[in-house]
Amino acid sequence: MPRLGHRCRYAVELMPMETRIPNFVAESYGELIDFNFFVVESSTSSSGSFSFTLHADWRNEKVGFNLELPSTWQSGLGIVRFLSLGDISDRMLLALNDTFATNLSPSTMAGSVTFAAQILDGDLANLTERPSRMKLFFDHDDDDRSAEIYLNLDPPARIAELCEKSDLCRSAMILAFSPTTSLPDQEMPCCAQCGQPLRTDKARQCFACGADWH
Repeated sequence: MPRLGHRCRYAVELMPMETRIPNFVAESYGELIDFNFFVVESSTSSSGSFSFTLHADWRNEKVGFNLELPSTWQSGLGIVRFLSLGDISDRMLLALNDTFATNLSPSTMAGSVTFAAQILDGDLANLTERPSRMKLFFDHDDDDRSAEIYLNLDPPARIAELCEKSDLCRSAMILAFSPTTSLPDQEMPCCAQCGQPLRTDKARQCFACGADWH
């Protein structure tokens, strides 16, 4: 099950920003690993999209990325984009790979990585006002490169977490964030119900409108 760092929630507003940046790697729960972030900045666009800048500390260096939730969510389904912030995002990918101890050698994070997403707890309409829990999916034609992870967001406490669903997804997570392993540019089929592009040519669910033809 995904976890959320409730122990830090009530103290965070009392600390100066420099001391709020958490260690990237949280306590492990058995075989699974959680990753902590501090919400440095958040914004909501006029179209209803949410954006969060997340930072953490890894070996006394800053790591992080930008998180974007477009306003195209429907019925608790949508997409989440991880956007690179340059060097600190490249370091995050290296930190992730080092923690997972894979045999891969990533160097840079892709500029934008899109995960399909499902709200498990919370309400997107009130995302900035209460904690939310989501399950993220990275689809690939090769099942060995498909990944799943939990995202916990608590904007009022300025806390975010990425939580492993399975240790079998570790290499797939590194590949998902690496530019050389991103899905190739190709024209994807569109959903017959809403007309939005599907995640892959073998997709059986639209994460823009929620249509399902499994």
